[in-house]
Amino acid sequence: MTLFTTFATLPNIETIELDGCSLGNISADLFADSPKLTIIKIGYNNFTKLPRGVFSKQVFLRELHLDGNR
Repeated sequence: MTLFTTFATLPNIETIELDGCSLGNISADLFADSPKLTIIKIGYNNFTKLPRGVFSKQVFLRELHLDGNR
């Protein structure tokens, strides 16, 4: 399953929690319009790889949870 293409409508969001959503693919631009993200939780999904640069705009990122993925 693929999630949204971006979170463009949420430019000031600081935390995203998408644990256990059965996600397998995400867009390389998914988080690009949300530069204030400090915590991203995408554990326990079906990721085997992530697109290059998917977190490149997150200069304030402090926590990235990827546990429980393949």
